[in-house]
Amino acid sequence: MIEQDVILCTAPSTQATTFNFNTVTTTSCNVTFTRGNGTGGVLVVARQGSAVNTDPTSGTSYTANSSFGSGSQIGTGNWVVFNSNSPSSGTVTVPVNNLVGGQTYHFAIYEYNATATCYNMTELAGSVAIPICSPPSVQASGQNTPTINSTNATIAWTGNGNGDAGVIVVVRQGSAVNADPVNTTTYTANTAFGIGSQIGTGNYVAYIGSGSSVNVTGLLPNTAYHYAIYTYNSSGPCYMTPAAIGNFTSANGPMAYISSTSIQQTGSVLPGSVN
Repeated sequence: MIEQDVILCTAPSTQATTFNFNTVTTTSCNVTFTRGNGTGGVLVVARQGSAVNTDPTSGTSYTANSSFGSGSQIGTGNWVVFNSNSPSSGTVTVPVNNLVGGQTYHFAIYEYNATATCYNMTELAGSVAIPICSPPSVQASGQNTPTINSTNATIAWTGNGNGDAGVIVVVRQGSAVNADPVNTTTYTANTAFGIGSQIGTGNYVAYIGSGSSVNVTGLLPNTAYHYAIYTYNSSGPCYMTPAAIGNFTSANGPMAYISSTSIQQTGSVLPGSVN
């Protein structure tokens, strides 16, 4: 039998901490963390869709590439996106690109010592959800209902936010709008309530455009209606949430003649009686 020597190494005693992220786009993000005490550096591994499931092997050096899928692969689907000792302390920012919108990326961060490239296997873990599209950052505003009648009402607003495509207005009878438009989905508007695209249940699209008001028709008298206004970008399309919201109650309708009944009196009517 051949005996093999097992080479033991000393891993860093302090792992990286404080996982965070910023500057998230549809194809990239920055991952940040605070350095531990590895003398050799820190290794960042990324995986799409689920947690990193294979640790690096001590004694092995890996090649990093900030373009996901281009660095060394550890196991299956675990890609090295950063490997450096600079900076050796404080906060580190790791830019990662070549990501896919709508996917979640999981990260594992390992401090390691220079001697024997010895990794601390109690990794710092975190994840980043990459948006499928980029919504505007300023919502529509100044919503009001200047005209309210029994079967129609005008919904108005003063600002369209900073979406490049205008706004979408959703109206619901009886209670607040309870379903937002879905990113990458295109809707059809109709000012007649209940005719435009329905989002969820009972939420109807009344207006899509770059104007500042819509007259909604087909309402019931003396009935509460709620509305939500979303600015959006054409690429996607991508809607900003939460919406600018409001509500109103339609006016009472005019009294209408329904029926009447007359009774013919065939008997005697005494003077001074009421019949």
